This record gives sequence, structure tokens and C-alpha cells, in this order.
Amino acid sequence: MTQAKGNLQQTGRPTATAASSASAPHQTGFLHPTGYPYFLQEYGKHVWNVAAGPAITLADVKRAHDLVQLELDESFFRVRIGRATKSELAYLAAMASLGAGPYRSGEIASRLGRPGPESVAPTRARLIEKGLIYSPSYGLNEFTVPRFDAYMRRSFPLEETKATR
Repeated sequence: MTQAKGNLQQTGRPTATAASSASAPHQTGFLHPTGYPYFLQEYGKHVWNVAAGPAITLADVKRAHDLVQLELDESFFRVRIGRATKSELAYLAAMASLGAGPYRSGEIASRLGRPGPESVAPTRARLIEKGLIYSPSYGLNEFTVPRFDAYMRRSFPLEETKATR
């Protein structure tokens, strides 16, 4: 570890100290204990690029936040829904509009103006097959990756997806 840190310092690039980097992403609220390792990689890349050095600070992490979110939206979340149909996007938007999961199938159907969970069961099954959602227990749904609900609310508000079905 000391050798690696020395090598980084010799490159003239910022170095992270335990106090400045380990807690910084967590303090922004973007990453949380159930975070995805890939998200941490994206944070590391963008924080590294914006840091003036010699140490990565909380201010660097905050400056990188919007870049990280944009990168994840474009290269991670959008790719995941690339094969989703309009009805599947509406289902995902309805889930996200309910707030934090897990989400009851009946509540999702209600948000979509459908009579009951059986009316959206085929859409739900396709989303499970595509790996976008899973069922943690009977009648419940959850997104397969963290923060997907926030992405859906930002990019596909429920009212817009319902209008294009």
C-alpha cells in the first residue's frame, strides 16, 4: 500500500487519504451502504479527474457528483432499458413513482389505471425476464440495481410514459 501511494504521489496526480476519500462519497448521499461497486468506480474516475490535488477532498466529490450522475444515466441506466417497450417503461415509471420499494403489484397496476395486478402480470413477467426487476416475495417487485427508481423519476416521469402507451 505504501509503495502504491508513493507511486501515485510521484505521478503528480491527487492521492486520497483515508479521512478525505473514504467517507466523502458516502457523505454526498449518492452512494449508500447498498451501493453498487460500479457506482463507486464511476465516482472514483470522475473525482480523480476533477481533483486539483494533492489530496481528494469532499469538495472534489461534490464537484464530481453531477458528472457521475450523467455518466451513470447515459452509460448504465439507459443501456439497461434500451430493450424496454412502452408498456414496460410505463410499468417501471409507475414503480418509481411509488417512492422506495419494494412495490406491490396492485399498487403499480393502480398507478397505471389498470384494474388489478393480473392486468399487468405479462408486463411484469417480461421485465423480470429482462433482468430489470425481481420479486423479493409474492406480489412484490423491486428494481435489480440501486438508484434505478431515481433514474426513472428523472428520465421517464409517470405521466409522460402513460401518455405514450
